[in-house]
Amino acid sequence: MTHPYVHGNRVRDDGHPRTQIHAVWIAPGAVWTGGRVSGNDFSGNGSASTRFDSAPSGGRWRDNAG
Repeated sequence: MTHPYVHGNRVRDDGHPRTQIHAVWIAPGAVWTGGRVSGNDFSGNGSASTRFDSAPSGGRWRDNAG
């Protein structure tokens, strides 16, 4: 993915039991280049707000709850 823009979203699981384990998961072998991820609510996921099996390259990640 090149230059994604993820802004102002509520990506969480507040149900019982929780079935969503991550708000954003970059899978093995995936490519995330540049972009902006800001102002999102990633709180309340079963395991963690993010999971990077492949590290994102560049971009801005800030002001995300969770």
